[in-house]
Amino acid sequence: MGRPSYLNWIALVLCTGVTTCLAAPPAWQVSDGRGGTVWLLGSVHYLRAEDHPLPALVDALYDAASGLVMELDLDDLDPLATQASLLSAAALPPDTTLERVLGAELWASLSRKTEAIGLPAEALSGVKPWFAALTVFDLGMLQAGFGASFGLEQTLLRSAQRDRLPVLGLETLEQQLDVFESLPLQEQRRLLEQTIRELDVNATMIAELVGAWRDGDLAALESALLGEMRRSPELYEALVSRRNQQWVGSITELLATRRAYLIVVGALHLVGASSLVELLEDEGYELTRITRWPN
Repeated sequence: MGRPSYLNWIALVLCTGVTTCLAAPPAWQVSDGRGGTVWLLGSVHYLRAEDHPLPALVDALYDAASGLVMELDLDDLDPLATQASLLSAAALPPDTTLERVLGAELWASLSRKTEAIGLPAEALSGVKPWFAALTVFDLGMLQAGFGASFGLEQTLLRSAQRDRLPVLGLETLEQQLDVFESLPLQEQRRLLEQTIRELDVNATMIAELVGAWRDGDLAALESALLGEMRRSPELYEALVSRRNQQWVGSITELLATRRAYLIVVGALHLVGASSLVELLEDEGYELTRITRWPN
């Protein structure tokens, strides 16, 4: 998803002999049995220049699609209006500070991390913990050599704009901001703590996660992406499960159009219990894993 959707949970992942590596990113064909078909593709929001060209399956699915659907309709976002909405939602009341909200220990941990990535902690003094987590994550990934501009969504968006391909979103910016705004303070603190911990991994580990995505190694992706989330089921429910449930309705509407949409969502939404894949199957849709094109 735009910036809020950039929280990929990172851990060391390896392709072992007991894991099936399909050498293609996680993708499924979704059919309703009445002629409606869409494709569902798992995304990595942050990549490096050397991660390009993208896997051939990505290009094949894009070329076959009559429209591109992402978590947010990035094509229609006005940068200035988006920034204003983010800053407005993220602002703490004028009579408090992030240091006071976090407490001395977590503030000290955040200060050490921001110093390491070249951002004075005081720059975050007036924002809520969830926004501090997003900011620190974004800068930490950039420091490790990974950027959203190289990520799957931004790459496909540029292609869609060039080709005049319709671009849609599963949710609005306001809905995404509501997800974070509705998090209790305790969960926002956990999100920030989790982000700080995960940014301590090195670029090699992040590259291994990207490798698991390219290989379609669902077991490794689930282990990496959900490892930390299992420690905070409330956070997982708010950021992943509830949104997956809402997206099922949107995908049902897309299937009814009988157009071949390519739907791109973070890989986190496609693994584990209550994944989008599992929910769609529970609704009676036929899902077929795609490893090459034509399948």
